[in-house]
Amino acid sequence: MILFGFNDVQGRYNNRWHGFTLDWYAHVFDLSGLTDALKASLIIAFLSTLIATALGTLLGVALGRYRFRGAGASNLVQFAAISTPEIVMACPWSPFSCSSTCRWATSRSPSRT
Repeated sequence: MILFGFNDVQGRYNNRWHGFTLDWYAHVFDLSGLTDALKASLIIAFLSTLIATALGTLLGVALGRYRFRGAGASNLVQFAAISTPEIVMACPWSPFSCSSTCRWATSRSPSRT
């Protein structure tokens, strides 16, 4: 996909390689609708980053400095938010790791007659 971004397209479709060019990147900001959308996205991203950083810093200082009722529940929610991606990634991979390391799970015991 990245390679076809440098393709010198001869027609309407970009499905065969025709040659190397940088023409598409010279005209990337020619469409005003796309440029306006990019500007709006970058402004929203910058503002939301500033707000999230300020709120996160203030909340982190407040949670670390003061004791309050519900601090345990707050720590649990924070830990759950941090550990959820690892748990979600571990679940689909667990059969692969268990089958290669747990011999008891894949081998059958010999039957006694």
